Amino acid sequence: RRLAVDSIGNVFRIDPNTLIQRFLAHAPTLAAKAAEHALARSSLVSRDIGAIIVSTCTGYLCPGLSGYVIERLGLRADVCAYDLVGQGCAAALPNLQLARALLVSGECEHVLSVCVEVSSAAIYLDYDPGVLISACLFGDGAGAAILAGEPAPAPAPAGRIIEWIDSTSLIDPGKRQVLMFEQRDGMLRNVLTRAVPKLAAAY
Repeated sequence: RRLAVDSIGNVFRIDPNTLIQRFLAHAPTLAAKAAEHALARSSLVSRDIGAIIVSTCTGYLCPGLSGYVIERLGLRADVCAYDLVGQGCAAALPNLQLARALLVSGECEHVLSVCVEVSSAAIYLDYDPGVLISACLFGDGAGAAILAGEPAPAPAPAGRIIEWIDSTSLIDPGKRQVLMFEQRDGMLRNVLTRAVPKLAAAY
């Protein structure tokens, strides 16, 4: 895993103001870099993007992250911008589902889909095994893809084209407590229980 902080020592500066500033410093950069990479691997330019969707759960900005990515990529001023916050590990799926809805409706021809997490901005340490494992598992990073309603006429030399056939979701509120963020001392504390691996296998 990777962390966006300058040194490992900085990770252990854990207080609400530091964590908020860490998210502000790194989330826009990671999101924009992933988006730039996706755009560079396509046959498109920034003005071709009609909508952008950015997902995160490790921090909160208002106005949201989408505006930072729009600014850094030089997207059109009339681009449709959506920020999806608080959907956790499954955030990519609702992000892609919203993108598909925009494409099917004819709202736009190309959607930039971005997911970014700065786990070092949501770090919390105590002696709970789930908290300690979370601190070891989750890193900082982002991924992006450009979605289109129609296949590209020819892929860019370094690009990959994936056809999305269909998807579905299953919401089970009764299992919410097994993997979640909670607020403690003004910070996000990850709850990770022993039930998660068995539930993941079952689902």
